[in-house]
Amino acid sequence: MTIHLQMLRGLAAYRLGSWSYQIAETDVEGGQKQVNPNNIAWSSESNAVEFSESIVGKQLQKVVMDFAEGGVGVYVPYKVVGHIVRCGDSPKVHADTKPEDDEVSMLIYLNEKWRKNNYGDLYLYDDDKEIVAGVVPRYGRVVVWQSSIPYLPRPPSVAVKVGQLFLHIRFTKNQTRFVKAHEKWLENEQQHETIRNEGFFLKSEEGQEHKEQNNVETKVVSEAKSKEGKKIVVFDDLFTRDVLDNLRSVILNYGVYFYDDSYEVESDNVQWIAAFDVDKYVQSKMWGITSDVAKFVSGGNSEWFPYDVSCNLIRNADTTQIHHDCARDEDEWTFLLYLNPEWSINDYGETVFYEKNDDNTEIITEVLPKYGRVVIFQGMIPHSARPPSRNFTGARLSFAVKLSSNEWEGRAKASQEELRHLTGALSMLHLVKQRYLDEIGEGEEESEDEDFEPAFNDNKLKEMEERLERLASEGSDIEKLRNFFKEVRTSHLGTRQEIGDLIKQLL
Repeated sequence: MTIHLQMLRGLAAYRLGSWSYQIAETDVEGGQKQVNPNNIAWSSESNAVEFSESIVGKQLQKVVMDFAEGGVGVYVPYKVVGHIVRCGDSPKVHADTKPEDDEVSMLIYLNEKWRKNNYGDLYLYDDDKEIVAGVVPRYGRVVVWQSSIPYLPRPPSVAVKVGQLFLHIRFTKNQTRFVKAHEKWLENEQQHETIRNEGFFLKSEEGQEHKEQNNVETKVVSEAKSKEGKKIVVFDDLFTRDVLDNLRSVILNYGVYFYDDSYEVESDNVQWIAAFDVDKYVQSKMWGITSDVAKFVSGGNSEWFPYDVSCNLIRNADTTQIHHDCARDEDEWTFLLYLNPEWSINDYGETVFYEKNDDNTEIITEVLPKYGRVVIFQGMIPHSARPPSRNFTGARLSFAVKLSSNEWEGRAKASQEELRHLTGALSMLHLVKQRYLDEIGEGEEESEDEDFEPAFNDNKLKEMEERLERLASEGSDIEKLRNFFKEVRTSHLGTRQEIGDLIKQLL
C-alpha cells in the first residue's frame, strides 16, 4: 500500500505543472469558467473514469462501501481533484452536495512530513454550523464523510511555507451524474488543448506582424537609472483595453501554473508561474509593441527576441525575494505588463528596483502595478515583486517577457532551459521506474529510504547537450536551432506523458 500511497501523491504532485487558479476575480471578460465554491485557490482535476478502474480506485471504493454499510447501488468516484492550500488562503465552509443526493466525500492527505503546529486541520460541521469533528493531517490519512455535511480544510499556519497537498474525491451512485461529470472533464480538457494550440494571445493580421507604427516614446511615464547607468522605463496605455482584457481572461480561465515551493537564496521565490509559447507570442499583436519598446529603450536595436514568456501570480502571503533576471555580463531586458484592473495604492504589490542585491542596498525606484502599465528594465538590475496587501485577497498578475539581444541568443537560452526541464523529467521517470516498477516486477520489498536516488545517466540527453554546444560554437544556422528547440520540447512533453502513464499503471 505504501507504493500506492506514493503514487497517489505522484498523481497530484506530478501535476504540479498543471494547476488551475480557482478564486473568482473581478472584471474577467465573459466571466470565469471555473471557480471553487469552497474557495480553495488551487485545483487539478484528474480523469475519474481512469481512476475508478485503477487498483487504488477500487480499494477506495470498497472503503466507501464499507462506510455506507451496504444499501442499494454502488458508489463510484466521479470527481477526483488535487488541491493545494497555503498559508494566507481562505477556504470556506462548504457542503459538496444536498442530503437527498446520497453521495460520499473523501479526503486523502499527501504531505509526507507535517508537524503538529503546522495546522491544516479538517473540521466537520452540523446544521447549526457547530464543529462536530476535527481531523489532524497525517500522511496517507483517509477521511470519509457524507457529502451533505459541511466541512472546512483549514490553511497551514503562517510559519509554514510549503503548501498542504491533498486529494478530494467525491463518490456517487448516480450513473448519469458519473457520465456527465466525465463528459464535462473531457470538454474542459479539450478547451484547454484548443487554447494551448491556438495560443493565449490575439494574433496579428497576416502580414501585419511588425508593420504598425506604435510611437511608444509618447507613452513614457517615467525613467530611472541605477548608479551604474542601467535603465528602468515605465509606459502607460501601450495596449488597448480589448487586448488587456483578452489576455487577463484567458490567463485566469486557461492558465496552467507550475507550483514550486522549494527555496533558493538567489531566486525570485515566486511560487506560481504559467509559461507560454514563445513562437505564438511572436505572432501576436502584443509582440509588435514589445519589440518597439525594446528597440526604443535600447537605443535602436531591432533584433531583440523573447526566450521566456510567462505570467507570475503572487498572493498576499507570498514571500518574494530580490533577484536578477540574468547575469551581470548578459545583455538582456525584461518587459513586465500588469494585469489587475482597479488597483489601488493601498493594495501594495509594487515592483521595487535596487542598486545591488545585498543587505546594504538602496531603492532606485518603485513601480505601481496599474492595469496595462509596462515597465521594461535591464535584466541584471536587482528587483522584487512585492506581494499585495493582506486586505487584497485575489491574485496579483504580472505578464513577463525576457528578451535576448537577438533570436540566436534567445533560442539558445530557451533551449538550455528546456534541456533543464527535460533533465528533471527524465530523472523523475528513471527514479519511478527503478524505485517502484523494478521492485514490483521482482517482487521485492519497497525501499524505506526516503532519500533514495538511483544513479541517472541518459545517453539521449547527453547527445542533446553536446549538439547544443556544437550549434552554439557554429553560431550560424538559426533554422537548425529552431528545430533543435522543438525537438527538446517534444522530448520533454513526451517524457512527462510517460511519467503520467506510468503513475496510472502503478495505481
